[in-house]
Amino acid sequence: MVTERNIDTPRKKVLVFGASAGADRMPAFCDYLKADIVGYLDNDSAKWGKIFQGKPIFNPQEVNDQGYDLIIIASTFYAQMEPQLLELGVPAEKIRFFPGYHDAQRGLMYTPNLPFDLRLWDFLQIG
Repeated sequence: MVTERNIDTPRKKVLVFGASAGADRMPAFCDYLKADIVGYLDNDSAKWGKIFQGKPIFNPQEVNDQGYDLIIIASTFYAQMEPQLLELGVPAEKIRFFPGYHDAQRGLMYTPNLPFDLRLWDFLQIG
């Protein structure tokens, strides 16, 4: 059963993979789920060290240097990003997908009534 997180439960730390238009809704989405974005990962070296939506953009090679509970892929390049993260040693259970990008490939129907990967909700709701 999905319930409101206890106010005393620490907020989850999230890295977002993709610092572009696909991630525009991430701050509001994470705030709604009571999670904090600690930064963004992006494969575009021109973005590294810059700020996106008030948070730093990191080289994905630095993922293991960042403190995070979860990585949310928010890009149309999700099919390349997931294996990249796994090769960098990110545990599969810490990788989630933002709405719509992975749904067709995984056989899920994306509708406005199901606005996110349910595994993402479960992860963020568990203390």
